[in-house]
Amino acid sequence: MKPTTAVIQPLPGIGDMVWHGPALHALAGHHGPILLVARPRSRARQLFAADPAIGHVEYLGRDRGALGKLAGLAHLVRLLGRHRPDRVYVLHHAARYALAAALAGVPERLGYGIGRQTLWLNAGAMLGAAHRNTFPLAKSRLFLEGLAIPVPELEPRLAVAATARTRLLARFAGLARPWVGLGVGASETWKRWPAPSFARLLADLDERLGGTRFVLGASDEADLVATIAEGRPNTVPVSDLPLDAVMALMAECAFFVGNDSGLLNLAAALGITAFGLFGATPPLAYTSRLRAILPPGGQPGQAGGMAGIAPDRVLDALESVLKTTS
Repeated sequence: MKPTTAVIQPLPGIGDMVWHGPALHALAGHHGPILLVARPRSRARQLFAADPAIGHVEYLGRDRGALGKLAGLAHLVRLLGRHRPDRVYVLHHAARYALAAALAGVPERLGYGIGRQTLWLNAGAMLGAAHRNTFPLAKSRLFLEGLAIPVPELEPRLAVAATARTRLLARFAGLARPWVGLGVGASETWKRWPAPSFARLLADLDERLGGTRFVLGASDEADLVATIAEGRPNTVPVSDLPLDAVMALMAECAFFVGNDSGLLNLAAALGITAFGLFGATPPLAYTSRLRAILPPGGQPGQAGGMAGIAPDRVLDALESVLKTTS
């Protein structure tokens, strides 16, 4: 059945999309499967490949700069005109997404109502400027609850596609359990724990735990992944898998350790304990499955914050799961 409700969520990262999962599920529960309009970098098609709440995914066009924004606006107008939804929810404060819905003739337009966006909205309660910088998961929940749409999912949850799991297990079937995932990449270099620190942690895990460690990164981080994994026994470098296969792999792990990144948010949403290295950014605390590891003194900072987290400090934080993982 063709979705009658479109949801525009333009924040670009995988983590951004994970944080909006409860709101997307709530809207699907209220209206049926939705048309999700997102950034290509969110990887939403693979992220929600096994999610019945997402009926279809379309990607926004590039819209950097004044001319780019005009082109992106035109692209979105055409996209919405092609799908002809009955209503659009804009989970962002920018006015141009609501304007595109109006230009496309969408009958019912709902959004956060921050700034000029109010000019193009015509239905429902609005949050207002006070919530411009509210954390996305909390912001979307407040917005929907203001519309009397309950959001029962307290923490984001993702499903793994059965086909991806089958392919993943066929590739790594012979590797000893337990499996542990290490996310060594990040969107910014200053958010990355130093490679020698990850290597030292792998050595410590070799001594404390059997099984297999997977060093995970994106395709453009292949050299970093290979450097950290090089020469380590029971360690597999992984930078060539599509996102649905990475999700399948992470869901099979006993726990995950990684930088503040999309993979960290994925791990928590897939139901495994995720230890986040927050040396450079404020710790996330939106889910009980995420445990923050901070530098001494508890104050993150871009200048040397990640290097300030010693491998022994991480190993101490892992003590509880090491005792129960076998």
